[in-house]
Amino acid sequence: VRRAYVPLNAASYGKPNPLSDWTRSNFGAQSLARHLRAIGLTPKSSWWSVDQSAIFAMAASPKAVLTENVRIMRLDSRECPQMEAAIKALEGKRLGTAIDFATVGKDAQLRHPNPHAETTIYSMYLRGDGNLYTIEGLGGPSERLATPILNAADKCERVRKNAG
Repeated sequence: VRRAYVPLNAASYGKPNPLSDWTRSNFGAQSLARHLRAIGLTPKSSWWSVDQSAIFAMAASPKAVLTENVRIMRLDSRECPQMEAAIKALEGKRLGTAIDFATVGKDAQLRHPNPHAETTIYSMYLRGDGNLYTIEGLGGPSERLATPILNAADKCERVRKNAG
């Protein structure tokens, strides 16, 4: 497991921190609304098909503050028996979802992410039929596969933090 995260609130609740300070200094709701209108986006826009880089193209980049405050956790199943057990329990299971190409046939309705919530992209590298595969997603099969592994990794990470 490799997990990169910034353990700071971006909003103004809780104690001020470098990320919430950056947000207060750089986010302007009125200028963002003007920009969205200028590039033709309205509240009725299909936000799933919008060029996401265009949404905040006028905004300052948070890259520096995120990079300065990122934490990276790496944990191998060889050092975490619970994680190894969770991975072995998934071995040979099926993904359990239908294939739905965008714009072909009747598309399944996408669930919008919760506003102001963190987003987790799960990436897994698997083998099958003599080939390597990458599964990446925000939920669904990728989350169902990742959750037991990440729960086990969390337990081992807490043990490692307490020991060291």
